[in-house]
Amino acid sequence: MATLRVPGTYSTISGAVAAATAGDTVLVAAGYAGNEAVNVTVENLTFSAPASVGGLQLYAAPGILKITLAGSSAIQVFGNGSDNTIIGNEGNNFIDGGTGDDTIVYAGGVDTLNGGDDDDVVHISVEGGAGSIDGGTGIDTVIGSDLGSFDFTGVEVLDAGGANGFFGSIAQFRSFGTLTASAQPSDSRRAARSFR
Repeated sequence: MATLRVPGTYSTISGAVAAATAGDTVLVAAGYAGNEAVNVTVENLTFSAPASVGGLQLYAAPGILKITLAGSSAIQVFGNGSDNTIIGNEGNNFIDGGTGDDTIVYAGGVDTLNGGDDDDVVHISVEGGAGSIDGGTGIDTVIGSDLGSFDFTGVEVLDAGGANGFFGSIAQFRSFGTLTASAQPSDSRRAARSFR
């Protein structure tokens, strides 16, 4: 797995993607101008850029299943018709899974996360998160125990995963039709419903 440097070895992110192989990292330096729309044609790439680089848009080409973000740049990612996995970063991202049964992982920032069509799953992997999550059509699930200050629309199921309880507001809990815990905590106690 190689690290492709922009604007070092490659003058653009698109140029780095054209030279990449599956599993590579495109590392964007602080001096890069940004404002680039990139057609992601290689599977399982990681895009890492600092907060000073803005205006990046990544479009998953047909057949691309996984895109990972790193660093703290605010990046827009658009899935395709496949069952995509899109992993966010610490930036204020906009992620749209498109059609397919997508998995989106929130990793920080104030994000706008749209599942799109079909049955999608959004993992909240950072406590105290913020932004909005719209499941779109289908039966959509949020997995996470700390709802932070997220706004939820079009999400039917809240799953605590293996946590001992949920942390969120009454208004947030009313956004879901079902509260569950798919994996019981190791002490086998039943997941509690906590309100703050």
